[in-house]
Amino acid sequence: MSKGTITQSSSRLLCASNDDRPQSKDLQDLFSALLASLLPLVPHRVRFIKIEHTFLAEDAIHNLGNLKLTQSNRMPDPSNPSGTVVSTSTTTFSMNKNTARNLCQQFVDARYIESADGKPDQVFQQRGGVWRPTSKGIMIFDWFCQSNGLYQDQLSELHCLITGPLLHLERDVKTDKCHVDRATTEVVFCRLIGVDGRGKKGPYSEGAAGIRLQPERKVNGKTYHDTCTGQVIAEWLRDNTTCVDLREAVNIATHFVHYNLIESVTTDMAYMNQFAACKLFQPTPIAIYQLSQRGQDLVETSSSSRCSSQGKTDSSSAKGGVNESNRHKLEKILLDPTLRLLFRENLRETYCEESLAFYEQADEIIRDSKAMLETMLKDKKGDDAANELLSQAHVVFNTFLAPGSPREVNVNHKIRSSLAQRMTKAQALDATVADTLKEVTSLLETAQDAVFKLMATDSVPKFLNNPAAESRLVQAGVR
Repeated sequence: MSKGTITQSSSRLLCASNDDRPQSKDLQDLFSALLASLLPLVPHRVRFIKIEHTFLAEDAIHNLGNLKLTQSNRMPDPSNPSGTVVSTSTTTFSMNKNTARNLCQQFVDARYIESADGKPDQVFQQRGGVWRPTSKGIMIFDWFCQSNGLYQDQLSELHCLITGPLLHLERDVKTDKCHVDRATTEVVFCRLIGVDGRGKKGPYSEGAAGIRLQPERKVNGKTYHDTCTGQVIAEWLRDNTTCVDLREAVNIATHFVHYNLIESVTTDMAYMNQFAACKLFQPTPIAIYQLSQRGQDLVETSSSSRCSSQGKTDSSSAKGGVNESNRHKLEKILLDPTLRLLFRENLRETYCEESLAFYEQADEIIRDSKAMLETMLKDKKGDDAANELLSQAHVVFNTFLAPGSPREVNVNHKIRSSLAQRMTKAQALDATVADTLKEVTSLLETAQDAVFKLMATDSVPKFLNNPAAESRLVQAGVR
């Protein structure tokens, strides 16, 4: 049996947000690739005690200097049924020690890792520190392994560090900022208070799914009900959502106040004077907030949604089916940040998240490729950038479309065969980079449309029956 090897290499140029940090997706990928390179995590001694599942700062700095992520798929050769093709894509990250240290500090700020010594001052030094992944960090790593088809022997062992679910925040594609529209903010708020998205509200005394509210608190001789500090809110957001630093947590919490979900009881004037952007919300133990009447009503409505949804589902779905196709409904869902957040969670629960992940990654490559082809048509330049897009397309192919790929999406044999044939052959001698990119983009569009139709047919009806999304579906006119 003959065997061929197709190798595609890529060196990542990180995209920075407006505040010069890597975009959230890049930050997650870098952290996950680093953690994979550090496995297995072993015990290290901290003050005469051995702490499990830890790593040394020096090792993290060293590994970040030359970080590689490799994906390989073995598949039948499309041009030779008796042969085998091994398709490999390798992504390399490189940086100096100072950049690596700053990046590790961003991992700390994002709550992916924490100091094993338990000190409140979490500063990542280049030497001498012992660190360990947090519950949030393990969840990010788990998502990464699922997305890239990586199997790590120690991953199941690390699951013991996970303390609860992680809320995936939707972001603006261009700015990378978290969506803080009213509907999305209300979803995050309900999780914060203890509504788990399925119509259940945890008792305040137990803080079952969200923060622990204090039933009564006296401030300046007056009694307030259902209160907590700004610090508690900010800490929960940093630990239990995909926000990457304190500023993002404060921005989300500020919108809790802006949308009248919580009310200020006491203000931390010193902090507010120091940080002008924190007039509505201060993430400190001095600032105290109480659940507003509107916030209470929202929580109660979310809690009772399961009870009321059963009787409404059939008629609402039937009405929607007459007026609007599931394809149009899916378009609305993907354009609405709140519905997209809930739809993604629903797909994850039904083990179909790879469909949305492929759709989004393919969409980004298709959009960038079309813009690049327009540029190349005008000035005949841009081969390096086009080759980078081809590398990204190769990664998507290895992840979602290659036969036996780790997150193989359901497309028909003809589409899969055409993609496999194109992605596993070298560029023709008489073809330009632009020609190859145009062909690959067209094939990706065909596969993306097939996956879109599959989600519209199979996933949308299930999502319409999800009580967690009922109120937002009605508000958005999807139900």
